Amino acid sequence: MPSHLGSDESLNTVYFCSASPGRHRSTQALVVELVPHRKAGDLFNFGFRVTPRFPGSSDFALEWPLVPKKSDRPVSQKRNNPWQTREIRVIYDNPWVRLEEHDAINPAGKPCIYGKVCFHNQAVGILPLDDHGNTWLVGQHRYALDAWSWEIPEGGSPAGEDPLETARRELKEETGLSARRFELFCTMHLSNSVTDEEGFVYLATGLEEGETMFEETEDIVVRKLPVEEAIRMAMAGEITDAMSLTALFRYAVVKGIAP
Repeated sequence: MPSHLGSDESLNTVYFCSASPGRHRSTQALVVELVPHRKAGDLFNFGFRVTPRFPGSSDFALEWPLVPKKSDRPVSQKRNNPWQTREIRVIYDNPWVRLEEHDAINPAGKPCIYGKVCFHNQAVGILPLDDHGNTWLVGQHRYALDAWSWEIPEGGSPAGEDPLETARRELKEETGLSARRFELFCTMHLSNSVTDEEGFVYLATGLEEGETMFEETEDIVVRKLPVEEAIRMAMAGEITDAMSLTALFRYAVVKGIAP
């Protein structure tokens, strides 16, 4: 069983080793590094490099991308669908959400009713990061939860709009920030047992502060804080929003931040 020997924070490197049983023990090691695939600081193309270090090993390394490029990683992997849809009835529809009742055949071959919630907008979130390791959270009372919620800046992207343009607008409206650079950081399905809603999270850097532009329905508190503190809040259950948790935890993994 390999054992953890140590790590080098400056190189984002972790060392593992094991020893062969017997009178003459030979040490074997693997060096695991977090490395950029294109350029330093390009979080979207970081990956792992694994290099063997044991007697007689050849000089080679294996690499895996941590977050593949979106063009190489479709959100939905197409497989044979064991479900059959016989009829779809629209139960309710408004400018934001549509509720459908599906008359379906389940994978066991039996008829069933399946309820599906269809959102007219895609979900977009932004994790802003300044040059000093700070980020921004927005706090508001969420009507559906009847509870206060701390979140990364978020908003809905209407059909036909590029989610990147939504990210620019929502960041400015909710925090007053403008960003010179946006990188698609992760995509997700937010509750895939009942909805096909898709979410996109962008990293925003090269920030410039300005005035917020809240919508009339928004009563928002904006908080600037170290990103490590935001990650701690997520770990402590003080942040429960799914997009915010995904963004903060993925950033913690990529940067090797231990809350």
